[in-house]
Amino acid sequence: MDTLTKALAIGAGASLLQACGSGGGNPNPYSEQLSPKARQMLYLAPDTPAEPLRTAVSRSSNNFYRHGNNLERHQFDRLSAEAKLLFQLLFNGRDNQTEQHQEGASARPLCSDYFNLWVTYQLLNSFVLAMGDELDTVSSARINTHIEKIRDAVAQGRSVPDIMRDYFMGDIFWARFRSPEDNGREVMEIYLGDFRDEIVPVIGKILRNYSFNEDQGTLDIDPFNHNDEPQTLNGTTLTTPLELYSYVVNHPEFMPHIYRHIISALYGEANEQVLADLNARRPTDFREIYILALTHRAINQVQRPKYPEEILLPMVKSLDITLRRPDISDLIKIASRTGSPPLFSKLERRPPDWNALNTAQLAQLCDSRIPKELWTTDITDYYSWGISHEQFAPCYVYVDEPAQLLSYLHQRIWDETDVAYPESFVRYLSDSGETGRRLILLALQIVVMNYGQYNFN
Repeated sequence: MDTLTKALAIGAGASLLQACGSGGGNPNPYSEQLSPKARQMLYLAPDTPAEPLRTAVSRSSNNFYRHGNNLERHQFDRLSAEAKLLFQLLFNGRDNQTEQHQEGASARPLCSDYFNLWVTYQLLNSFVLAMGDELDTVSSARINTHIEKIRDAVAQGRSVPDIMRDYFMGDIFWARFRSPEDNGREVMEIYLGDFRDEIVPVIGKILRNYSFNEDQGTLDIDPFNHNDEPQTLNGTTLTTPLELYSYVVNHPEFMPHIYRHIISALYGEANEQVLADLNARRPTDFREIYILALTHRAINQVQRPKYPEEILLPMVKSLDITLRRPDISDLIKIASRTGSPPLFSKLERRPPDWNALNTAQLAQLCDSRIPKELWTTDITDYYSWGISHEQFAPCYVYVDEPAQLLSYLHQRIWDETDVAYPESFVRYLSDSGETGRRLILLALQIVVMNYGQYNFN
């Protein structure tokens, strides 16, 4: 680990990698164009073609990355479910000119395929559709089936109540909460905000013939123990599990709680203005909810710790860097060390803890992926490496002005203009003794980790 990485990591602390911004006062809370903050959350490069999000995700892509090569298929199949999702989000957010190679010259326009995959990934990390990879009862095969079901449902535009009712009736949800009483309690608390203990026995009777078979890893339905005695819940008579879950998804508090879980996960808090605007519109399509969340002007005010993929993936796409499958696995290991592994929790993904050690490990991974040689990349060569001269040459204009070099690279990677780095960083570059290519690489170390937003004094 080099001196810069160590020094910056020590000063980072637990608040590192927060997103910063300021909101606007426009009466219309929604913007046509994606803000830099929203692009980062979508893991996009700044040169992704700019157009309204709704327009971008209304089309499919004929160039969506597939694994037609037997070697690639073998390597891809060895990845975990979360690694496969991140791998697809990486290579489908850039321009892949062939099925066999991952190099590209520019960002690919957003499309429905990518957005559906991104929405699925967000939902699986939230209270809404978590699957609990941390549980021994959740197998890899069950996880893959769950991911496919959710992505298909999102792509088909099925309503949130329909998707959630199927989820409640399926074994992946019962693997999270295995007994009738536990399952019923969590449904009422997570999705309706009803925390009363007295309703648990009532719900337990309705669900009494449902249980999770831990030996088989399946939902068991006992046809000889079903409830045939009508139960009263909040003035409504219910008898069967289907009636109970239908009651939940059609309850007036259900969609507001879905909005709250989604906004809390995406924004880092339950932004009341965003929630008020969603409740006024009442969207019942997951894609529409995320479109509104990403285009709301309040997204520029988000101040939450970034997840590791929000650092590495935009950097890789912005600089057109080749990233191999083991690097995705390394990224997930770092996320686990921060206490925030993706797709893991049975409740909701936890915010990452960016202490000095975790920050240094991510910085080292990012720096190791920044090519140190200037080769002319060749799309036909699977093993091509380095940043092309065409990509790197513009940086040389600023090598005599460290402050401008930092600002230029920041705009290049994070799509944020007029960002002035603290004088301590400018002085660090000036006093480093580095020139030319080595100075640019040193500046990239600072910018990739977005250190310039913080005061380390």
